[in-house]
Amino acid sequence: MKLNKILSAALAAGMIFSLAACGGDNGNSDKGNNSGMTKIILPDYDLKKDEYKLTISGWLIPSDLNETNVKWINESGISTLFAIGAGDGVQSFHSYDEKAEKTLTLLGNNGVKVYVNPGVSDGAAYRKISEFKQSDAVLGICVDEPNKSQMTSMAAQVDWWNQNSDGRNFYSNLFPSFAQVVQKEFDGVYSDYLKFYCDNVLSKLTSGEKWLSADRYPLTYNENGEKCLDDNWLFDVQTLKKVANSYEGLKTNFFIQTMPYGIDEDGNASGAIYGSRDRVPSYEDIRMQEYALMAFGYDGISCFCYASPLVGFEFAESQEAMISRAGEKTDIYESVKKANGEILSFDHVLLQFDWIGTFTNDAGHTTTGKDRTTNTSFQFLSRLSLDSIPSLKEVTTSQDTLFGYFNDEDGNDGIMAVNYNETSLNLTDEIALTFDGSKYNKAVCYIGGEKVVKTLNKGKLNLTLGVGEGVFIIPFAE
Repeated sequence: MKLNKILSAALAAGMIFSLAACGGDNGNSDKGNNSGMTKIILPDYDLKKDEYKLTISGWLIPSDLNETNVKWINESGISTLFAIGAGDGVQSFHSYDEKAEKTLTLLGNNGVKVYVNPGVSDGAAYRKISEFKQSDAVLGICVDEPNKSQMTSMAAQVDWWNQNSDGRNFYSNLFPSFAQVVQKEFDGVYSDYLKFYCDNVLSKLTSGEKWLSADRYPLTYNENGEKCLDDNWLFDVQTLKKVANSYEGLKTNFFIQTMPYGIDEDGNASGAIYGSRDRVPSYEDIRMQEYALMAFGYDGISCFCYASPLVGFEFAESQEAMISRAGEKTDIYESVKKANGEILSFDHVLLQFDWIGTFTNDAGHTTTGKDRTTNTSFQFLSRLSLDSIPSLKEVTTSQDTLFGYFNDEDGNDGIMAVNYNETSLNLTDEIALTFDGSKYNKAVCYIGGEKVVKTLNKGKLNLTLGVGEGVFIIPFAE
């Protein structure tokens, strides 16, 4: 029998945040039901569908693009690709020559935008925008995983960029927290590494969008060779989001794992050994990563990878991404396409909400403090007490569950619930959210991307989350 894990306002401890109650009388409410409950009329979020869009991107562009396979990109839900040198099997552009122009025109004509890395790993790379801004398909220049010296070099180019980029994006994807750069140059303090980039680069940009992006991949193995989740992945995800929120006008992006990688000394796939990422991501793996990022209110999700990188370095011949080295769709492509379709069907709704924080439910604990959780993925998170979420009174779940808490501009609460467990365990999560029954009698739920209106039973909402599934919930009253 599964142990029912219970979280209640009466038991929750920790810091209590003073937040305005959801659904207050903001001009969108009146008395209109038999109980005398104040009616809460939610905005028509679909009216702003074209204003709020999640950016889903892919790492690496296949070398053999044509009028047929270029359409696979948008069909998968991906709107942006990174052109990074990773062998002859993928596209990379060191200059805006005839080949680059032809490929970028093909991509642009099919609605695909591109970040270019011209083969330079420091600030000098960004000068190449003078050539590449000729193409409407080019969003900007990207440098991957810079160290402190490289970021300093990049910072020296910001003034030039502001005057010469014509609104293109100055982009860099940063290291995860375990990287030697973070450990040695920033004393292991991940937020300091991220803030160094924000202070010296992003805060000085006046041209283009300002993105804070990083990578880390959660699908791994434990000491016994069993599939498990990297228990620091959520920490990196939350740290980046919190740092971004401490600055004005930053957008957030994080890379998810959409291919296996990791090789042994002979160049073969590393297999089921501790720390290896040699796992073919399933549909459930992919949607769990995406829903988890949405629980932190991310603006962008990047797929590592779209095209398959060259064999060698950290990739075996058997390890392929969404598009194989032969230029064909893989099973991973179909899984990503399905997961992206779910997210993109309601991204415009979630993005109209501001992320307030995160809470969790495992063994009845959702408070701050490492000793108040048994889930190693949750123990490093800063978590809200349930008492700081005015619409909620009690939460019960049958499995470990990640929750994101949001407010829209009218003060309406939104809750993202994610079944956050190793997917190979095939765990279904029975959750019950008890909202304040004196204020709420309905909830809009986005389930599998579809909008469903549920009736609350004395404030209670019961839902079943499949493996890796997430649901976005907005309580209201009619």
